[in-house]
Amino acid sequence: MRLQPPWMNSLCLGCALAACTLIPVAAVADDECDSGRKAPKDLTLSLSMKDGQTVFREGEIITLVARYSSSKRGKYIWNSRSYDRSGRLNGFEIFCIDPDRGTDPLEDYFQSQLAFFGGGLYSELELDSSPQPIELDLNEWQSLPTGSYTISIVGNRVSRREEVGSASREPIPIKSNSVSFQIVQADQSWRSTQLASAAKILDSPDSTPDQKSHAARVIRYLGIGESMEEAVRRFAATPDNKATWQFEAALWGSPYRDAVIRAMIAALENSDGKINRYFVQALVFLEMESDPQTRLWQDFRAGPELSKWWESYGTEEQRRILEYQTRYGVTHD
Repeated sequence: MRLQPPWMNSLCLGCALAACTLIPVAAVADDECDSGRKAPKDLTLSLSMKDGQTVFREGEIITLVARYSSSKRGKYIWNSRSYDRSGRLNGFEIFCIDPDRGTDPLEDYFQSQLAFFGGGLYSELELDSSPQPIELDLNEWQSLPTGSYTISIVGNRVSRREEVGSASREPIPIKSNSVSFQIVQADQSWRSTQLASAAKILDSPDSTPDQKSHAARVIRYLGIGESMEEAVRRFAATPDNKATWQFEAALWGSPYRDAVIRAMIAALENSDGKINRYFVQALVFLEMESDPQTRLWQDFRAGPELSKWWESYGTEEQRRILEYQTRYGVTHD
C-alpha cells in the first residue's frame, strides 16, 4: 500500500471524509517471503549488491540490484515503477532478511497516516532474456544494526501479457537468490566526512540531479545528530516542497524525535518567517505523533466515532499550525 507524505496533503483533513480514500497500512504477511517459490520456470529474478560491495558501515547506503528476465520472449510484461506519491514504493519488492533484526525507519510515519496512494511515472516493457534491472536502497525499508545478514527478495513487477485493453494484470511473485552482506560500526570521522561531502554536492551548481538526489539520501540515512540538523536546515530553507522529501523523511525516521522537534522549533525561531510552508505542518505532525493523547489511531473503525475523531484531530492540527505561523511570522499560505 502507498501513503502520501505531508507535501502531498496526505491527511485530507480539509476535505469531506466521504471524499477521501482512507487506507491503513497493513503488515506484511508471514508467508509473503514464500510466495515467490512457485513462480513459472521461465521467469528469473537475480539479486546482487551494487558494485559487488558486501561490507557497509552503519548509515551507509546499501544498494541492491534486482534483475528480472524471462526465457520466453513476449509472454510477460515488466513494470518499471520506482516511486509513487507516498514518498516510497511499497510492495513491488518484499525484503526477506535473516536474521530479522531490523526496523522500518518510517513505520511510525506510514502507520500513523491515512491517505491516497499511487501515482508515479512508469513504463511496461516486454520481458525477455535481457535482464531488466532496478536499484533498491535497502535503507529505505530497513534500519539494521551491526551484524551479518542474508537477504533475498520477492518481486511483484511481472505479469502475464494480456490482450490490449485489459483492465488489469495480476503480478506474479518471483523469489530471488540470496546474497550475504555485513554491517560494521562507523566512526565519527567517516560520518562527518560523508556529511560534508554530501552538503558540498548539494550546494554545488555543477552537481547533476542524480548526484544531488544521492547526496540527500546520504544525509537522510547517516542518522547522526549533525545530519539531522542538516536535514532540518535544508527542509526549512528549500522552497520546492517536492525536493524536501528526503530531508523530511530523515526527521521522521530519526530515533531522536524530541531532539528533532527542538531543532525544528529552533529553525523557526531563526527563520524570520521565511520558511518552507510545509515545514510547520511536518513539525505539528511530529509533535502530535509523539503524544499518546493526539497520536492517530491504529484501530481504524468506521462509523460516527471515526468521523468525530478525525474532526477533532483536524481541529487540533490546524490550531497548532496557526499558532506556530502567528508566533514566528510565517508568511507562506
